[in-house]
Amino acid sequence: MPARARTVPRPAAAPRGRGRPPTAGMRERILRAAESVFLQQEYHEVLMDEVARASGVGKGTLYRYFPSKRGLYRALLVDGMDRLRGELTAAGVGSEEPLLKLERLVRSFLEHFGNHRRLLALVSRHESQPGRNEWRRRRADFVAVFEAALAEGIAAGQLRSIDPRLGANALVGMLRGVDNTRTARDAPEGLADGVIAIFLSGVGTEAGTRAWSARQRRRR
Repeated sequence: MPARARTVPRPAAAPRGRGRPPTAGMRERILRAAESVFLQQEYHEVLMDEVARASGVGKGTLYRYFPSKRGLYRALLVDGMDRLRGELTAAGVGSEEPLLKLERLVRSFLEHFGNHRRLLALVSRHESQPGRNEWRRRRADFVAVFEAALAEGIAAGQLRSIDPRLGANALVGMLRGVDNTRTARDAPEGLADGVIAIFLSGVGTEAGTRAWSARQRRRR
């Protein structure tokens, strides 16, 4: 008796999406407009109507992309941090000497926030609020890229044997402070060179180092 042909089940059809397909660039357009709105007001004061007007879209279109204000705000911050992490990860790849890699990381950080001037202010405002453990974990992700570069520099003998985690957080703090006070005349290249020079050499002279050492001895 001939074998019965095996019936192969057909794959289930993909469900149809509801509504119109997303418009290219619309999500980014809304996020960039939302940066401005959220920076000018406290979170509880922002209305989705204002974001829609700033984006140049109808309120219905806004809600298709972001169903709630909370979701929009979180998407704005997460999107910026994820893009920064991606840029830093790409800048940290390579086999050249660690200081060149560190320079790329510093420049990439400054260029990112130079192109998204409002985002750093929103990040700072968000971080100062309690209960931001998830946010701190995301920040730790991109700080870890700096930490890895510093560890490479230490292993190569180009940096002193410091705690790379502490050094990475100190360097990111410097970068954020520099970015907060930069002017239109400050090019990322010049800022990056200045930050690296201060980070590598410090600002103390031999006399300052002796004075500090003497103070440390008196405190013991």
